[in-house]
Amino acid sequence: MNSPSRFIGNILFWLAWPLLFIYLRDSRRSRVIISDGKQILIVKNWLGPNRYTLPGGGLKKNEEPTDGTTREVEEETGVITHPNSLSLIKPEYTVVEYGHKYKFIGYLLKVDKLPKISRQKFEIAEIKWVRIEDVLAKYKLTAATKELIETWLEINHLVD
Repeated sequence: MNSPSRFIGNILFWLAWPLLFIYLRDSRRSRVIISDGKQILIVKNWLGPNRYTLPGGGLKKNEEPTDGTTREVEEETGVITHPNSLSLIKPEYTVVEYGHKYKFIGYLLKVDKLPKISRQKFEIAEIKWVRIEDVLAKYKLTAATKELIETWLEINHLVD
């Protein structure tokens, strides 16, 4: 989606970068690979560097990571799940992306069939299901998203 609003969101991201630097510094964030084994759900934030990422987001202070992750997934995609449904792929580690440094946790939500999704209009510019074999080759991903997907593919022996 290369709409004017997406372009404006990209410009605003870079204009707000100094404030985001302060806000995100040492925060905790999570992302979730939602997959049925054939496809995964990717999103593009309205305010951001025009790259795809995974559903998830900022965790509140003292919030259990799985609780915050399920909250963020529901807010962004409409997919309702339970914290116990999440499988840890990558425990908390430090990410530096676009000069922002934060703690990152990666999960998997395995689904039997693709759930109905609804885009959170004020945060998510684009949301789509993509084939696993296409996600790394055909989509511009954030570095943390790419690393999480590669880790998941290696763990599950889905890459050569």
